[in-house]
Amino acid sequence: MKQLVLIQSKPGLGKTTLAQSVVEKLNADGVSAQHFSLGERLRAISDEEVQSKFSGQMAYFKDVLAHHGTIDDPSLIHGIVLEAVGELPADIVVIDGYPRYMRLVDGFSDMVQRGDVKLVSMVVIDGSDSFAKERMSNRARKLFGVTEDMEERLATHRNNVEPAIIELERRFGAFHVDATRPLSEKTADTCDHVLSLL
Repeated sequence: MKQLVLIQSKPGLGKTTLAQSVVEKLNADGVSAQHFSLGERLRAISDEEVQSKFSGQMAYFKDVLAHHGTIDDPSLIHGIVLEAVGELPADIVVIDGYPRYMRLVDGFSDMVQRGDVKLVSMVVIDGSDSFAKERMSNRARKLFGVTEDMEERLATHRNNVEPAIIELERRFGAFHVDATRPLSEKTADTCDHVLSLL
């Protein structure tokens, strides 16, 4: 059974950066770990860069993904996650930004209760809106030719993602790290926490 570590935060606070850093440190410490990005997997399937039993279904969502839209099919999302983590040759899979919406929380909980996966911990990166905007502005990232609208992304997080994180924490608990601390400290604290639970 694959063991999962979930990393959640507002946009711009470094979910992916922390996930990758945690994986590097765990591997350096002799623990088999790998990073998984649901967004990257969804795009790779819809662009036919990755073979999946869900390729036919994902072809319909290519345009949605190109504009930061959401796929409103929880069973499809959970199926893709299970397929992907099952393929990864690691004991621990660190996932950033999943599950992101309330409609995914029950299905994720069912996956854990059925024993499809084991949730080791959810890690939440805490930080202010102003700090998130500063980081997004510095990053000045462009995806698919669409510039990030920071206010819109933060509003989407408050309205749609934050309730899911709150509910996941209610069900499973969470480990919090401060976004303003150096990456090395956040990584060390997160790894110490994860290792204490294995």
